[in-house]
Amino acid sequence: MPVVARSEASDTPVRFGAAAWSANMSTTILMVVLLLVILLLQYKLWVGAGSIAEVWRLQDAIETQQLENKGLRDRNQALHAEVRDLKSGTEAIEERARNDLGMIKKDETFYHIVDE
Repeated sequence: MPVVARSEASDTPVRFGAAAWSANMSTTILMVVLLLVILLLQYKLWVGAGSIAEVWRLQDAIETQQLENKGLRDRNQALHAEVRDLKSGTEAIEERARNDLGMIKKDETFYHIVDE
């Protein structure tokens, strides 16, 4: 039977011998296990899948993709406007024919000035 004494400050028993060593050892083991759990959680937070570093990388990738999407959206709007112009009137077709194909109207004189 373990030796138990009462402390003067309180009525809690004070243990000596093997009982004291067993209580201290179980507390130490519990603290080591809790420390390992904390370290494992910290590792997952900073390095593992879904970590803070991965979240930052994905946020940067999202920003980059949004900028690219905005540029493509602007380009698409310009192309849609050009398609509408080509479908709606002859002025856009005439401008395209003049600029791209070098066409001129009947009874029109074309002057080509060459820069030196």
